[in-house]
Amino acid sequence: MASLCRLKLDDIRKTISALNRFNKSKLNLLCVGSETHISKKFGSEKKDIFIMLKDSLEYISSSNYNGKVTAILEDSSRGSFQLLEETISLLTSYHVYDICFADTTGCLTPLYMSKLITHFKNKFPSVKFSVHCHNDLGLAVANSISAIDAGVDEVQVTLGGVGERCGNASFEEILAILYYRNEYKSRFKTDIIMKKLIELCNFYYDVINKKPYPNKPLLGEYAFSTCAGIHQDGIKKSPETYEFINPNDLGLERKFYFNKLSSNRVCQQNL
Repeated sequence: MASLCRLKLDDIRKTISALNRFNKSKLNLLCVGSETHISKKFGSEKKDIFIMLKDSLEYISSSNYNGKVTAILEDSSRGSFQLLEETISLLTSYHVYDICFADTTGCLTPLYMSKLITHFKNKFPSVKFSVHCHNDLGLAVANSISAIDAGVDEVQVTLGGVGERCGNASFEEILAILYYRNEYKSRFKTDIIMKKLIELCNFYYDVINKKPYPNKPLLGEYAFSTCAGIHQDGIKKSPETYEFINPNDLGLERKFYFNKLSSNRVCQQNL
């Protein structure tokens, strides 16, 4: 059982009281990861933010909390490396070694993500780093894969990419990359059955009474559909010509739509 907690002593007290009911728990401190948040969100200065963080860590250390403490650095994709290094140094001095970089506004690019993870993995080799990517620019999955390539220890995901604003990194898309791409098959063991994962995502969408947008990879209505004649003809000859993943493996079906762009041959075969 995990709980995200602000740097407020009353919040921390209540969180500890709740989490101590469980045999295994995680108190996740929401830390300040950018100068923008220091000045614009808190209307404060760095030294005051560090006092808040230190007071929170002192309080936890002196409490009866018996679970694990982790930290998420909010908006760290826009924070300076100096600020992040100072924050991580303070966290590790209180034995917090599980730290997450949050791309809170979804502004990161894969190249910057690689630079970020490589730098901090080298600077703090004892820390377990994770990333939390938002999809505001459509790069949440790409940034998560870039972090994996750079050696990050964990990527945070959501079913179907559901999340605030444009969503988060999609669990099923990342797993499909690790499962199907040859360069990852030898590096990672993926015990999850992709068909079951797709079923779980669709079940989740039903629970929240929503549908994935039609062009959503793997889940959308048009994910395995085509009206293009070149594609239709190729798929008829051999599906792998235009399908990287066979929809049947996911418990899904391909669809052909017919219009002026479609293959006459395929149209006649389907009449």
